[in-house]
Amino acid sequence: MNRTIKILLVDHSAVWGGGEVAIFNLCRHLNPRQFCPLVLTAVAGPFVDRLREAGVAVRVIPLHEKVRGRKKDSVGVLTFFNIVLWWHLLRYVVQLVRLIKREQIDIVHTCSLKAHLYGGLAAKLAGKPLVWHILDYIDTPYLPRAAVVAFRILAGLVPCAVVTISASNARTVSAGAARVTVINCGTVVGPGPEPLPPAPPVRVALIGRIAPWKGQMVFLAAAKLLQDEPVEFIVAGAPLFGEEDYRQDLVNYVARNGLANVRFTGFVHDVRELLRGIHIMVHCSISPEPFGQVIIEAMAAGRMVIATRTGGPGEIVVEGYTGLLVEPGRPEELAGAIKKVLANPAMMHQFGIRGYERAREKYEINLMVAQWEALYRKLVNANRRGRCRCAG
Repeated sequence: MNRTIKILLVDHSAVWGGGEVAIFNLCRHLNPRQFCPLVLTAVAGPFVDRLREAGVAVRVIPLHEKVRGRKKDSVGVLTFFNIVLWWHLLRYVVQLVRLIKREQIDIVHTCSLKAHLYGGLAAKLAGKPLVWHILDYIDTPYLPRAAVVAFRILAGLVPCAVVTISASNARTVSAGAARVTVINCGTVVGPGPEPLPPAPPVRVALIGRIAPWKGQMVFLAAAKLLQDEPVEFIVAGAPLFGEEDYRQDLVNYVARNGLANVRFTGFVHDVRELLRGIHIMVHCSISPEPFGQVIIEAMAAGRMVIATRTGGPGEIVVEGYTGLLVEPGRPEELAGAIKKVLANPAMMHQFGIRGYERAREKYEINLMVAQWEALYRKLVNANRRGRCRCAG
């Protein structure tokens, strides 16, 4: 087609999380002569603010709190028969269909579990190709069993293409191998790794949303085991979805155990700046992580990574080469991995350099963008030929 391809990217949330970082990076780096992204959220927030600051078109159409605020843990069989929820959902779908037609959207790209549902229905009613961008783990215990079954069935019926962010994530979708594409998240990789700061102390950081499944308590338990070592433990991040009580539990644990080697930073606006001041980035989720955006950001900065071996992190980190992998939920293993580095400080530099090279070769932002651009073109061409269902 002669004009630019218009893409509507739909997300129900506006927090600044890993999924939102991936969408932000994609929109910022698409070829503006060929692609025109428009991001739609159901609420205002930091994600919207950052998009606007970057010059990315964004709209906010509020979604009723009964739908937007419903927790994934509360989804059961009866949820799908809740008339009130469907009423608010269908009203929202009508608004999306109008937007799609008014803006002459070519492709609808949904980016969250709720957006897959209402954005998918709007795309079908408007007759536009639909991409489900799966940024969540479609499995228990992340989702209730009823939601897992429903989404797996719908993934095989509703979208023209399903994109996951890791091979591990793809295995949870069950939408048919021919229609699932793995496109890893990407990050900006500079001309070289950042130099390590002076040591001691060795600064070890856990960066991400404050939530029980992210493993901050495991991180603090490891800090307790290493109180006598020259290590500073940094907890960077904030609760995003009502986990304030968990954050207070973390603060209480530090106070109760007298952990002078722990520091909380709160929400971090510039992750790359934080990475410049640390030696090791730790990722210790106790549940499988779909990908691990902050891991590739750390590697791009030339920082060694210690991560749990489940899900996406187990694919990103090369054990014994770019970092170390430990079993989830085991603070003694995490503490042992850190002590291993303390005994061989050169490991931080060597693994950091190798991690940087791996980030440049596999996770550089333009590699991700090229894959998305190719998929968008394929979908548009298939739609023009009336063969959207064959596009994968």
